[in-house]
Amino acid sequence: MDEGDRGDEIKLSWRAFVLGPLATVLFFLALWLNDGGTALLGIILLDSSFCVAMLWVVLAARASENPNSPLPAFIPKLTAFLVLGAAFLAATRWRTDPRISAMELGFAAVYIIAGYVATRIFGAKSKVRN
Repeated sequence: MDEGDRGDEIKLSWRAFVLGPLATVLFFLALWLNDGGTALLGIILLDSSFCVAMLWVVLAARASENPNSPLPAFIPKLTAFLVLGAAFLAATRWRTDPRISAMELGFAAVYIIAGYVATRIFGAKSKVRN
């Protein structure tokens, strides 16, 4: 049996090797900068790490060939979690820094659009298979 023929082997794509570490580095850099007193830059990097995760979901949707993938059910949950987090941060920062609130609302729109695009990609693929 060839090593590549094993059915129980997990195969990672380039997305896992590039976007996973990128999102992780952005996330921890955001935490470090936020702790250092540069809250605006920290929040920008934090939201950027979440945007990388949403980009990963959209690219995974495009590359998916499995009609039974759990990813289509996960996309709305991830999108809702990110949008609610951005809305909460926007609401709590409204009085202290309205720029952060406006930026968070913009990132929430990006999350909604990315979730919609990924869901539409899966919807289109399921129609083609039927």
